[in-house]
Amino acid sequence: MQMVLKGDTSVKTLVGHKKTIPGLIYRWSDFVFPFSHLGKRYVFNNLTKRCYCIDEQTLNTEKNARFTSESDIKQDVMDVLVADLFLVPEDKDETQLYEGFLKIARAMRRSKGYSSYTILPTTACNARCVYCFELGYEYVSMKAETAERLIQFIIETHNPKKKVELNWFGGEPLVGEKIIDKICEGLRNAGVDYTGYIVTNASLISAENIKKMQSLWNVQEMQITLDGAEDEYNARKNYYHHYPSAYWHVLSRIKMVNEAGIFIYIRVNIDSGNIGGLRQMFSELEPFVPDKKNVVVLLTPLFQVQESLDGLSVWNRCFDLFDFIQSLGFRLQTMSRIRELTVQYCMADSPDRCVVIGPDGRLYPCESIEAMPSLGNIWDGVTNQELYNELSQVEKTAEKCKGCVFLPDCTPFSKCENFLANCKTVREKYLLFSLNRKLSQLENGAGNDTEDNQITC
Repeated sequence: MQMVLKGDTSVKTLVGHKKTIPGLIYRWSDFVFPFSHLGKRYVFNNLTKRCYCIDEQTLNTEKNARFTSESDIKQDVMDVLVADLFLVPEDKDETQLYEGFLKIARAMRRSKGYSSYTILPTTACNARCVYCFELGYEYVSMKAETAERLIQFIIETHNPKKKVELNWFGGEPLVGEKIIDKICEGLRNAGVDYTGYIVTNASLISAENIKKMQSLWNVQEMQITLDGAEDEYNARKNYYHHYPSAYWHVLSRIKMVNEAGIFIYIRVNIDSGNIGGLRQMFSELEPFVPDKKNVVVLLTPLFQVQESLDGLSVWNRCFDLFDFIQSLGFRLQTMSRIRELTVQYCMADSPDRCVVIGPDGRLYPCESIEAMPSLGNIWDGVTNQELYNELSQVEKTAEKCKGCVFLPDCTPFSKCENFLANCKTVREKYLLFSLNRKLSQLENGAGNDTEDNQITC
């Protein structure tokens, strides 16, 4: 038996070392995922993220299999599988174990000050995307005096031991470019060490603001949305400004950003209407990305697709695109973590480390500022302590999720309205893809590639 993925050693450290107890009946952990790769058998633990090749072992990997120290399984093999939480006592309540681990892990990660600020300089946008969750939001832009107070708020509340992450969101954040300038200048003058990330449609990118992104905003990463080939993209974005073709304009902006060395996430919002044109879109995008190692593609079915049982056909067509996208040289982001455990579901259940700031100076736990109540504001800090405490707690696992192998990947967060209707099917395909890709990398001597360590929220 050979270990092929070391996994997240912090889990085993917190849970403690387990020894085989003679006479005790053991079963496979709820979180063990057996699979095959190139004719060999493997078991992956989705809690510890450790993986073993068991090809030479005559192990029954069915869920109903039972083992004792007196059974045919070799003692040294059984001791390893018990120690690494692949085999657990038959009556072990692993949901309770998991929830207890999360409480300890979150307590250990608790931050004294924010390390991440998601800032909306404006809710205005130069596009009218047909799927936008912000449709109907009132357009509000941050005032200069609010920006001044926000600078002080960050100075007063950031974790001094961490580099501050400034995440620019909107609306279209580049509509509020002057406010971004003002906030970054204030933080730089105050000696605050920060890095930037921006979510944009890229239409307002120019050579001038790219220089600013690098010299003042310190933008290291950028997410750019693409929604299909030319006709579909132009119709879905429906920009206020007239472009001969917004699609080709944005592809040229992507090239500028890529040549500047800024890491790009290409997010593709997908439904049945645009998925048919994505092969053409990626073929046309390919020559605009000379440095593909700095680009990761994220295929994201729209929420209405994710929430629909009928959306599985769209998901399957997404999976069918994977090989084609990789053949063009692009990397893929998946929703499976196979190196470390997800301790927090998203920014909203990390209120001690992450905060969202609206253009009016209010504090929110999530980018969907109209969907969740405010936590407070930049003048008074957190005033809704009840909500803050509620978000900080580890929620009880839903009955339908108990015993699920994918629970450590998608710890339920009931305050979010979005859910995955085809959860198990979709996550199994993502996990198999991630594991097969990682094993292929290891076989090809590319074991240090960390692109598998991604998740979609």
